[in-house]
Amino acid sequence: MDQSIRSDLGSGRRRNPHDGLPDELSRRSSQIRPRVLCIGIPVRDLTFRVSAVPGRGSKENATHFDEICGGNALNAAIAIARLGGRVSLCGPMGDAREMSTRFIFEKLAHEGIETEHLVHMPGLVTPISAVMVDPSGERTIVTFRDPELWKVHLPPIETLLDDCAAILTESRCAEFCTDLCAEATRRGIPVVVDVDRAMSLREGLLTAPPIWYSQANRCRKPPMSATTARRCTKSQN
Repeated sequence: MDQSIRSDLGSGRRRNPHDGLPDELSRRSSQIRPRVLCIGIPVRDLTFRVSAVPGRGSKENATHFDEICGGNALNAAIAIARLGGRVSLCGPMGDAREMSTRFIFEKLAHEGIETEHLVHMPGLVTPISAVMVDPSGERTIVTFRDPELWKVHLPPIETLLDDCAAILTESRCAEFCTDLCAEATRRGIPVVVDVDRAMSLREGLLTAPPIWYSQANRCRKPPMSATTARRCTKSQN
């Protein structure tokens, strides 16, 4: 083992991967950060901790209240940013003057998430959820998403894929992001779809492989068709 590596391990100091590189090369390497593009519909979550979920027509006092950002893609973007990655968020939001929109933008700025690809839709409301959490941790959620949000036109594909290293999107966004994801796969850019609902085979995201699908903390490629499986078997024999 190299003496400098032994010294680093012995001292407990984390080794810089750019150690030993020329100064200029090291500087450039440290500045190049791949960007992950997260596509989704941000949500403002109002969370209430309750001793029990209220029955129909009843009331319940909450033991705790919090206001946070939500949405699958937004949560993934926060995780990537906190792990030190560079990430941008893309998708429809409500009117720029609307309260939930301002709240979410403040939180994204605090996390260091790039927001220039988010699209404000005048006159609409950013989605909002009431989330009740019982003592077991189980959630009961009511969400309002304006159907008009799905009429969004994202920024140009060339703009979104410029210096993009990977894409993560929500299955509910298939209506406005399928062409983008298909072009990304053609360029060799990995695409992951966070699936939280049943998807129709008519949806383009299911017919534009190779796209990876994530559900219940599992990540997989879509299953092979019988024809593809037979071709693979023949090629291996």
